[in-house]
Amino acid sequence: MRKFLALVVVVVGFQWAQACPQMEAQIAGNITEIKENQNAQDCLVRIKFTSFQSHALCPIDIEDAIKSEIRTDRCDLKVGDYVATYLVSKKWVLFLEN
Repeated sequence: MRKFLALVVVVVGFQWAQACPQMEAQIAGNITEIKENQNAQDCLVRIKFTSFQSHALCPIDIEDAIKSEIRTDRCDLKVGDYVATYLVSKKWVLFLEN
C-alpha cells in the first residue's frame, strides 16, 4: 500500500509540474529602474509593486520579483511610469507581458 501511495504522489507531482509551463502574477506598480539589456534587444526593469496577485496554481513569489530584474521589450518606459500587466516566469527569467 505504501508503494502504491508513493507512486500516486510521484505521478500527481509530475502532472502538477507539467501543468505550469510558466509561473504568473498580475501586477501593478511604478518603474524604479530601467536599462538596456546588453545581450538582447530588450530592456531590464525593476518595479515598486503597488499590487501583486500571484496565480493560484502557478505562482511567482513576490520576493523573487522584488529582487529580480524583469525583462521587457517596452524600452520606451521611464523611471516613475506606472505599469499594470502580467508578470511571467519562463525558465527562471521574469518577463512583463505586453
